[in-house]
Amino acid sequence: MAQSGSTIKNAGIYALGLVLSKLVGLVMLPIYTRYLSPADYARIELLLLTTELTALVIGFGIRQSITRFYYRYTETDDRRTFLSTAIILSIGLYTTASIVGFFNAERLSVLIFEGLPKETYSFKLVFLLFFLEPLKIIPLVLIRAQQRAKLFVMVSLAELLLQVGLNVYFIIFAGQGYVGILYSSIISISLISLYLTIYYFRFSRFRFSSSMAREVLKYGAPIVLLNLGNFVLTFSDRYFLKAYAGLTEVGIYSLGYKLAFIYSTLSYLPLFSSWNPKRYELAEDPTFPETNKTVFTNASLLFIFFALGISVFSRDFFRIIAAPEFHPAYKVVPIILLAYVIQGWTSLTDFGIHYTGKTKCLALVGVVSSAAIVALSFGLIPTLLGYGAALATVAAFLVRFFMTYHYAQKYLHLPYEWGKVMTMLGLAVVVYGLSWLVTLDNVILSAGYNSLLCTAYLGLIWYSPIYGNEEKSALIRTVRQQMQRFRRQKA
Repeated sequence: MAQSGSTIKNAGIYALGLVLSKLVGLVMLPIYTRYLSPADYARIELLLLTTELTALVIGFGIRQSITRFYYRYTETDDRRTFLSTAIILSIGLYTTASIVGFFNAERLSVLIFEGLPKETYSFKLVFLLFFLEPLKIIPLVLIRAQQRAKLFVMVSLAELLLQVGLNVYFIIFAGQGYVGILYSSIISISLISLYLTIYYFRFSRFRFSSSMAREVLKYGAPIVLLNLGNFVLTFSDRYFLKAYAGLTEVGIYSLGYKLAFIYSTLSYLPLFSSWNPKRYELAEDPTFPETNKTVFTNASLLFIFFALGISVFSRDFFRIIAAPEFHPAYKVVPIILLAYVIQGWTSLTDFGIHYTGKTKCLALVGVVSSAAIVALSFGLIPTLLGYGAALATVAAFLVRFFMTYHYAQKYLHLPYEWGKVMTMLGLAVVVYGLSWLVTLDNVILSAGYNSLLCTAYLGLIWYSPIYGNEEKSALIRTVRQQMQRFRRQKA
């Protein structure tokens, strides 16, 4: 229970850091939806998605490799050499890809847009941004591996303030439109990367080990296919929507999907950032299976409750912050969030694959799940548009989960309380149904009604047999301890 409490405490700090790092997208939504058309919002989405795809291929699983091997090297000298090798390898790969992308910007513009000069210029900016990425991403992975959650929060806050300020200037005052978002990203990441690179080399030496590089690439090669599969699962629907419905539909759907990213930032990403390195550290402990089971059950409640809350409030949220042409975005939110609950389960149950190093199966998982969403997109999107894209996402995420779970349990069997988790999910579906049945035009009344529903859900969980008396007592003690610690810090 102590290990579980420590994980949840760190997860709370990581949650703040991850929220801050992603908050720029949320804070800027009222501006994006008033100064950009749905089509322009779709353009910036597709620009950034294209570079994300490049990063998944070029990154070669190096980020995952740092978490995997950081604790393996116990000698300080070996660890410093490994960290240096990882960032040098990343810089070399990203630089090569950036140069190739920069000089092929016009071809990409023709392929994805209409080949207009503005889109060509935007692609060049995007690949300049891509060049800077490893100088930010790799040091942040090290900070997570070191479990320095407070430093992670400080860096995230600095980046948030920079990006929001620059976005406001470039979009509102300079009138640069969606290109202004790229300008602000380049400037803010340049400044943050300068600090992070200096920090990183405090723990590494400028030395390259070919043997360590081969080990990293060997471990990361199957992850490339998995990452490609993740990209296809997460983002390919935008390209299908553009082909069948145009940029405006992509913009509205992307705004709805934005809440899924906010959801992942608030729920499983912070917990996974804390728990992932911790589970490698605890893997040999005899109590690990029980600790892992407890973390998974409690995390599932967190996943489901956050998904329920965001779903029931999404309509009111968009009515408050977005221009009217963006309001239909709320309709796809609950379907997409169900997919991300499944994604959270996948991330927390795949430990057997990574711990045993048998990542080759992930390539098959990526290929099969990618093929599933492509086939489903062809079948559903032409007629159902945004709904079809969301349903295809849920189905494909399920395929990936079942395959990943099968292999993880095969290599390292760990117990999970699926009966409790399915009960949590079933109760959430019932509560969401009550929200869907009652639509109130008054935003205040609607928010009040949905708040009561969310409170009722927690009451159902508390008074159901999901948690025993001992578990409830432990939870109450943990909450009281955290409140006392907060009061002492405040004093």
